[in-house]
Amino acid sequence: MLFQGSHNNFPNSFIGIGNSLFKKSVGQGEEIFDLYVFSITEPISINAKTNYLLPMLHPQVIVEQYASISTHFNGAGNVSGKAERTFCLSSDRSLSRGDCIIRESDRLVDQTYLPDIAAKHKHEFSVGKDADIVYKENATLVSSFSLNTTTSLHDFITTSKPLTYEINLSVKNYKTNRAVKIDYQKHMFSSSIKLVTSNANITLENSIIKYTTILEANEEKILTYTFEITNRYIGLTIHTLSIHGLLDSFRKKPIASTSDLRVLANVKIYSNLAEIIQPLGKLPIEFSSEDWNNIRSDSVTLVGNNVTITQQTLTEKKKSLNNAQVYVRAPSSSNTETKFVKATMIDEKHNLVKIIDKDISKEPIFFTAQPDHIVYENEPPQTKYYVNFTYDTSDAVYLSYLRSNLNWKTRYQLNLFENVKPATLIAMADIRNDGQSKVDIESAELLGGDINLQMYGVSQYMPTSYAKVSDSYSEAAGGMAGPPPPPSVGQGEEVSGLYVFAISEPISIDAKTNYLLPMFRPRVTVERYASISKYFYGAGNVNGKAERAYRLSSDRFLSSGNCIIRESDRLVGETSLPDIAAKNKHEFSVGKDADIVYKENATLVSSYTTNVTTSHYGVKQTRTQSTYDLALTLKNYKNRPVKIEYQQRFHGQSLKLIKSTTNFTQDGSTIKATFTLASDEEKTTSYKFEVVN
Repeated sequence: MLFQGSHNNFPNSFIGIGNSLFKKSVGQGEEIFDLYVFSITEPISINAKTNYLLPMLHPQVIVEQYASISTHFNGAGNVSGKAERTFCLSSDRSLSRGDCIIRESDRLVDQTYLPDIAAKHKHEFSVGKDADIVYKENATLVSSFSLNTTTSLHDFITTSKPLTYEINLSVKNYKTNRAVKIDYQKHMFSSSIKLVTSNANITLENSIIKYTTILEANEEKILTYTFEITNRYIGLTIHTLSIHGLLDSFRKKPIASTSDLRVLANVKIYSNLAEIIQPLGKLPIEFSSEDWNNIRSDSVTLVGNNVTITQQTLTEKKKSLNNAQVYVRAPSSSNTETKFVKATMIDEKHNLVKIIDKDISKEPIFFTAQPDHIVYENEPPQTKYYVNFTYDTSDAVYLSYLRSNLNWKTRYQLNLFENVKPATLIAMADIRNDGQSKVDIESAELLGGDINLQMYGVSQYMPTSYAKVSDSYSEAAGGMAGPPPPPSVGQGEEVSGLYVFAISEPISIDAKTNYLLPMFRPRVTVERYASISKYFYGAGNVNGKAERAYRLSSDRFLSSGNCIIRESDRLVGETSLPDIAAKNKHEFSVGKDADIVYKENATLVSSYTTNVTTSHYGVKQTRTQSTYDLALTLKNYKNRPVKIEYQQRFHGQSLKLIKSTTNFTQDGSTIKATFTLASDEEKTTSYKFEVVN
């Protein structure tokens, strides 16, 4: 009998592991005292060191997919980010808690942990960022005032502080081939909230502002809403599936059967692991300790059309050395003379042996030998792991599992030129076989994007040797006509917020080898400029150097990876690129530019404070409104013109740009300006602003 639910005293002797592909050999759950009981219909026998898997319920589930933007409001300022790939799951029966692997279109796309879920109850979960759905928010403080009231409790003063904010929200779908549902939620921590105005179907539910819409391919929506929150202070404390499931319909192309685990028929490679799918060979399947240490044991399963697993076991076995003949260092040995005698191993776990040493006794003696004092006639047996299945199907069956010593990442080289020649971005897929054996892969896909698949005991990605595909084929082609085409990586295909890159030909990767394949050659636009981006910390003088900055956009999705930057055939820096949607702009800096310097002189013009009581004990909150004049001097020491982008960021409740001598603008809590300085030009400008802290 299996018990599931929230309880403290769970008997260790009752452990159940289920898989939603299985038939019903564990009974339907029966609710007893808020727990669910699952009866096993037949007697079972479980060997030592064995996981015994039984099929459980096969519920009817409804799954809705959408992009989720869920953030907490933290005051005025700018916020930007990417939406989450989100699912809403409901089932026709209760689901007990457990890990859940998620598949889409025959691809493993992520995993999550399901809590106990009641029948027909909806459970929402997110599994990673979607680089194609980006949002930007600009929150501005519109008005603020404080109202003090005296309570009857020891005459303490309660301060009510209504604040009115306006939020401009921009959401864009960079996907080129499909629409996406967007679910937006803004969570508030406040005594009371009131939605004042909006230009869209925005609603307020409890302390959450919500908005739902559909974005067509390449569509951007901009909306504005205003709300009022009231904070009160009197020392107030603001209280702020069990199923291992596969959500998939498996469709496979015919692949020739093989029982060689070094030949991997179909491989889907992720940044930290790989999913291996190959025809099922002779059962049971044997894994060495070396292989098993790099396999996620709970991922081993069968996939295929109409396959139903009725039983599965994972067993650890090692041939015992007990009663085996070995040689051990005799107890009568001295420091000058070492003598080995034949012995019988009695207990290999404790190295207990039995010998007859006539120098000590005519009768057998028993003692515990040191490990380095034992000599074996043959190589000692190693631990092996066996996976066995019983299943029903009339179609082809495939073995699937995750392994950590096969993974990939993207390497980029960005080439920039002084003349009108356009920039080029070279992308290489760096596939790492960190195992001890060569692997032959018949069909492979590389998956990029924000994927939260976890692997226990993941190997370190330390390059030992490299094999570049162009080199290997040029060697093979010597003296031969018409060599086979080298493998290449295809265009990325978007699948549920991830991108799939197919490898065109079979590949072989030696042990401890990085195998590099050419990927797509995107059309990129790169803008160079000098960036001055800093925070304001009050009156005084500040000077510094601008950053060498770039603004990159591509005509297609770029998966995350390290990028080497060259200008005029010279290496000038490197950066780490995140996942970047097609046509979305990514800004980065690579170091200081000594030729572009700036000086700031901030002067306090006026300041006044308002004190409000915020606790029982008379502690006061100080609200300070300050006005500053800021003089900015820029100097370009280069012999060519330079574009400079200036950004001053502020911490505070509100910011107001009062006046400026040039093109300064306010963007939320940031003051911005763009300048072009000629060779050896110096420019002085100023602006005046008001900030409330």
